[in-house]
Amino acid sequence: MDVDPADLLPELRCPVLALFGDADDSIPVALSVDRIAAALPDVAGHGITVFPGADHGLFTGAPSPDVARRDQLVPGFLPMLKAFLG
Repeated sequence: MDVDPADLLPELRCPVLALFGDADDSIPVALSVDRIAAALPDVAGHGITVFPGADHGLFTGAPSPDVARRDQLVPGFLPMLKAFLG
């Protein structure tokens, strides 16, 4: 994709939740976090988190056929998402 989400952020007027896995090999995580943090508008409620050991999909390992995929997400992701949306 030839889109940089940070270019769009200054126009937003709602809280942003940006979640990353530090084992993501699809994007440069540290650069993305820096660019997003710098571009966020002055709106309360933003959140930026990098989950240790998580990949681009916020999973920490290869899919296990014996476990629901939802249950294979990095610990802490779903509670954080629920709190942000709540």
